[in-house]
Amino acid sequence: MPNATARSVKLKHRKRLKKLRQKRAELRNAPKKRKRRKSLA
Repeated sequence: MPNATARSVKLKHRKRLKKLRQKRAELRNAPKKRKRRKSLA
């Protein structure tokens, strides 16, 4: 983006980090049994 200021870049980065953190939390909280069933089916 040509008109991206430092602030907008920081905001975007923060949003991406939040998404990644949420995904990781979901994986950590998900029971292992369900994962195995998914991979088998």
